[in-house]
Amino acid sequence: MKELTSLCLISSTLALVACSPLTARIEGRGLVTKVSSANALIKSAAAELTEAARLSDKDPQAALRHCLGSAQQSYKALKDDPKEAQPLYNLALEKMFGLLAEHSFNPWE
Repeated sequence: MKELTSLCLISSTLALVACSPLTARIEGRGLVTKVSSANALIKSAAAELTEAARLSDKDPQAALRHCLGSAQQSYKALKDDPKEAQPLYNLALEKMFGLLAEHSFNPWE
């Protein structure tokens, strides 16, 4: 049952990511190399994702916090600049679910 729930969450996240236009240039393990927006929230979200990618192997809990920060910042920016914010938001969620699954975190604790 646990595997089925995880599979459903990951599948839903991937479906959302596949439907969004990628205007931010995203490489590797969530490293954002180019953001064309001047919006400070989007720049902050991109920086959070880059830091999460850097920490994902060394300190997965810190990486998870950075992914959450990125999701929060990009969510706030959705109203002003959805074209840039949506892919960052989707990637932050994807990385969060990936970290939860990869490191066997219990998200309810």
